[in-house]
Amino acid sequence: MSTDLSHLSVAELERVITQAKNLVETKQVDAIKEGYAQIEKIARDLNLSLDELIAAGREKGGRTKSGSRKPVEARYRNPQNASDTWTGRGKAPRWLAAKLAKGAKKEEFLI
Repeated sequence: MSTDLSHLSVAELERVITQAKNLVETKQVDAIKEGYAQIEKIARDLNLSLDELIAAGREKGGRTKSGSRKPVEARYRNPQNASDTWTGRGKAPRWLAAKLAKGAKKEEFLI
């Protein structure tokens, strides 16, 4: 759908923009109401309340909180500075890259 708006004045364009924004808002509200009605129907068909349906969805494979993974443990440590560690993922830190460039083996720094 292509509508040529170049012939409209600034005031007319602003009116079109306002009408379009109002229409978008109305359609979004209608879509939310329709989605809610569908969810209510599903709950009724299953003889559940809406709260029970949502709770059941969370219990059985629902979304997990982001960041709920366990942090990766460090696998390599700088012998000169024990606080310098690396998990082995991503780019090697400078201290390790420098040691490897001098001929050291990565296994020498395993924790």
